[in-house]
Amino acid sequence: MRLQLTSQGVGELRYDADGDGTYETIVAPTSAVSGLAANDLTPPTLTIQATPETGGRRVTIDAQDASGVGAVYYSLDGATFQPYTGPISGVPLQLTTLYAFADDRVGNRSLLAYAVTTSSSPSPSPSPSPSASPSPSPSASPSPTPSIAPIPSPSLTPSPS
Repeated sequence: MRLQLTSQGVGELRYDADGDGTYETIVAPTSAVSGLAANDLTPPTLTIQATPETGGRRVTIDAQDASGVGAVYYSLDGATFQPYTGPISGVPLQLTTLYAFADDRVGNRSLLAYAVTTSSSPSPSPSPSPSASPSPSPSASPSPTPSIAPIPSPSLTPSPS
């Protein structure tokens, strides 16, 4: 592996997979930063919010970062991620977990976050037994609030060879 640093910045990353002296893989830099932005080592933070709507849920994802957010991605199944471009409507009530991560403008990636919700459909009440004393009527239950927890993601930093 060869990474060349010059006064003009970072050059291409070259990788020799089979050790024969020929670089088969060349990776161009994906971002260029200078000044204070070059000191940004903090990944973006995410907030995921689900609100009930007719036929499902509406999910919004917000990412914040000091150097600016580059992109946000989400997945309904934890495997296939797509760019987040705005609120997601019609998320089925049966879906209980939504996954998301964000990259900032200097290449820092957030941990994988997920929002867990519960179905907002009422659960059936058990029939009282003949000896049960009457109980007060239950109050309306609040709508589910998603909880957000990070999932460690693999590091994208290449290991030295």
